[in-house]
Amino acid sequence: PDATLSAADDGEVRVDTLVEALGRSLPVGATGTVEVVGGKLVMVPTSIDIGGPQFVSDLLGAALRELITFEHSIEGLPDGVVLRSVQVVDGGFRANLTGDNVRLVQ
Repeated sequence: PDATLSAADDGEVRVDTLVEALGRSLPVGATGTVEVVGGKLVMVPTSIDIGGPQFVSDLLGAALRELITFEHSIEGLPDGVVLRSVQVVDGGFRANLTGDNVRLVQ
């Protein structure tokens, strides 16, 4: 499903999306950490909010955590360039890339 990403507090990212659960489409908001695993961006939720009472979010949060955890491959990097780390900043992400024997052309 489509998701909207935005910066959250403490260097985390916020994801707002719709998730199919219990036969319904539920609006879900989650905040979480972003890290690089195997060259992919991985967002792991630290909190999940489906609206309503907190006990409902707590109850369904564990089940929804897997649906909201996402991995994103970074495509189009030149050969030899590797994504090492990422930070959440206002307006997006700041990536740290390294490379060996990378040919830069103008």
